[in-house]
Amino acid sequence: MNFTTLGIASPEVKIVRDLLSGRKVHGCEDLFVCEGLWAADKLISKNIAVKYFFFCPDMIKTSQEREQVNKMCEYASAAFSISLKACDKISDRDGADGFFIVAQMPVYRLEDLESYLSDNMVVMILDGQEQPGNIGAILRSLDCAGGSFAVMT
Repeated sequence: MNFTTLGIASPEVKIVRDLLSGRKVHGCEDLFVCEGLWAADKLISKNIAVKYFFFCPDMIKTSQEREQVNKMCEYASAAFSISLKACDKISDRDGADGFFIVAQMPVYRLEDLESYLSDNMVVMILDGQEQPGNIGAILRSLDCAGGSFAVMT
């Protein structure tokens, strides 16, 4: 497992803080943040590029979490260990769980999606959504409902 330990003032931590707060980050317009390990296997299985993975070693509670952290450290372009204090400063919610994945938003054309479409598919179109927390809640609801994919305009 290859990773570097970062402090709260590092440029990489500033990027994830800015992305989570909704600030525009020059050169990072196509990046999004998943807070938690819930998305690790999904990102890997869909071959979505992960630029940064941040984790707090103190928050790894189970062998399954350790396995997921190891897998994401190998998959991500760069992996970083951060402190509990850094987790609290980065997170945009109470009770940060200590895992942040910065991934590249895949871009598809309509022609790319036609081969995936079927008659009984649940698809969601998100138009004008700007708040990362709202988008995350909508996507988690879609996933729980068995949705196939979402399109953001």
